[in-house]
Amino acid sequence: MSIRAHRVIRKELADSSFNLWHDTDIVDFLETGSHFFEGRNSDGIGMIEVPLMRLKELLANYKWEAQDYRKDAIEADVAWAEENDREFVEYDCF
Repeated sequence: MSIRAHRVIRKELADSSFNLWHDTDIVDFLETGSHFFEGRNSDGIGMIEVPLMRLKELLANYKWEAQDYRKDAIEADVAWAEENDREFVEYDCF
């Protein structure tokens, strides 16, 4: 068995949803009790995958501020995942 490397031709990123270093309470919530995949290096750069269901739980249970751009961004992430039949949302962290 082998794992083949594939060249990336195009990568499209959405606006930032949250900050892994500053929004530790959100990250802690997402990591707790879920299959949170983390492929980051020691500098925090890399990819994470968060289950769609965990993002929905975050939206429903987190104590959001009245006007919180992070909630709006995560709602957009969930909507995109549902429209594209995804069970996880992948985030590129840099």
